[in-house]
Amino acid sequence: MKIGNLVFKKIQIEVRNASTGELIINQDLYNTLVDNKVFSASINYNSDQEKEVMERAFFKSVESKKTLGNNI
Repeated sequence: MKIGNLVFKKIQIEVRNASTGELIINQDLYNTLVDNKVFSASINYNSDQEKEVMERAFFKSVESKKTLGNNI
């Protein structure tokens, strides 16, 4: 997925209780390369509203960088 001028790989994980199967937390991992170095972000949430708020902040942060590279 593209955010700003970077292309991220996104991995979605559901962490569940091994005994009950109850959902404990959701985790979205975002990974890309910046100047040949791995840049990762993790968003952990329990509701869609939490996810939206944290994704909006992360996306705006990435999009606000005019040139990413040595500046991140």
